[in-house]
Amino acid sequence: MNKAIRTKFKRKCLEIIGRNIPYNTFYRPRNIYFTSKDFVSAVAENEKSSACIDVYPNVISTLTISEEFYDAILDIFKPSLKVKTTYLVTCIENGRIFTDHKTSIAVISQDNHLIADVSFSYNYGKVVKPEDNTVFSQKFFREPVKYKGVVFSMLAGLGAVHNYGHWLIDALPRIHLLKKSGLFDKVDWFLVPNYEHDFQKDSLRRLGIDAAKIIRGDKQLHIQADLIIASTAPRGIDSIMPVWPCQFLRDTFLTQQTLQSHYPPLIYITRKDSKIRNVADEDQVIALLKGYGFVPFTLSRLPFIEKVKLFASAQVIVSAAGAAMTNLIFCKKGTKVLELFGKGFVHAESYDKANKVGLDYYYILGKYGEEPKKSLLKQRFDVVIDLNVLKVMIENILTAYEQEHTQEQQL
Repeated sequence: MNKAIRTKFKRKCLEIIGRNIPYNTFYRPRNIYFTSKDFVSAVAENEKSSACIDVYPNVISTLTISEEFYDAILDIFKPSLKVKTTYLVTCIENGRIFTDHKTSIAVISQDNHLIADVSFSYNYGKVVKPEDNTVFSQKFFREPVKYKGVVFSMLAGLGAVHNYGHWLIDALPRIHLLKKSGLFDKVDWFLVPNYEHDFQKDSLRRLGIDAAKIIRGDKQLHIQADLIIASTAPRGIDSIMPVWPCQFLRDTFLTQQTLQSHYPPLIYITRKDSKIRNVADEDQVIALLKGYGFVPFTLSRLPFIEKVKLFASAQVIVSAAGAAMTNLIFCKKGTKVLELFGKGFVHAESYDKANKVGLDYYYILGKYGEEPKKSLLKQRFDVVIDLNVLKVMIENILTAYEQEHTQEQQL
């Protein structure tokens, strides 16, 4: 049994135990503070270190996509087109954090209340109401591991444990909120989703976080500290990307060094390193693209900062939908992006990022070599791209690119 299967099996066993075997049930929250301000007001006299700091109040984030694209998204994944979120940082004296390391993160006050706006729980990719947080159906609780000092939580659900995209957009931007709150230098420990992948280690190091200060959230599911600091999720309760995380990631990683890279301008991102959602007959797709000067890349073979350099250098990018497209955040304004989808599994995350950083976005809706029996399985199946459609799209994109490039040289 390989490591991935063992980990999945262990997680499933813990889930079954947690839902069915009562143990230390007094650790289950008995009530909810729906906002951090409610929490601070309730404990102000007794907990002098507890506080709530507004970083970005009432931020309105919008999703601008075509009607045709929006209609192609499954109803269960359809995002809102406009959301308002207050981004804050909350300090909880003698607080706890409990997670099932999958769908629930519960930040819990000393008086055993869930603090809703810095906690979350989700189902099928949608954040559920605080009262539906799965911590309330949890029966099995280990004793929390206690930490002296201040712990800041970067936990962001199962996705951020191994997925590059979720790590980049759901975990790392919390550091920006912490720094804006003025509390970064007071933190003794950083509770992170995982600390085994190069992109996790390298990005944290570049953010000035020492490895000795790391608590692995995949190992510690229940902790308590003298002071817990938690933040609003970067995407709030929806999937829309605000502008500020994009700017934070660009400011942090687009250094003078990364902008001096020498990668080719036309790139194709292959998913050959993934077991799901590949492009069927990809050799033919790559052969067609190579005829126009595209160079294929497998991102898992590149160190984190080289991924940043690759996308920062690109002028035209073609890729199937996947975590790799999170790197669109690092592209130059005006970069042209063609994303390949299978009908039935379409999401607006790349489209949204492209708009937020000023890219020209295009897409193709392909078919499936094997039609999934259930809609939700479509995210796992390979997609078949009509080469004639791809050829026409690429020629149109390259024509626009060459015209713009010529105009820039004439100026």
